[in-house]
Amino acid sequence: MRGVMNYIPGNTLLHRLDPRTKLIFSLMVCVASFMSNHAVFLLGLLVLDLGLGLLGHVFLQMLRVLKGLHKAS
Repeated sequence: MRGVMNYIPGNTLLHRLDPRTKLIFSLMVCVASFMSNHAVFLLGLLVLDLGLGLLGHVFLQMLRVLKGLHKAS
């Protein structure tokens, strides 16, 4: 999974957000995912992440990562 964490330049709303905002949001999503064991809630977080991937124009890269995670399990 080479290049999973590489920065992809762009001019989308997500790219223009303050880095602190993105960091805090990411931390909140991580904490929420570990605190919940409800499948519906976790599925909602996954849908939220995929939606943000669409907004940031990195959706296809996200799908490749998910596909790699599926193969690894």
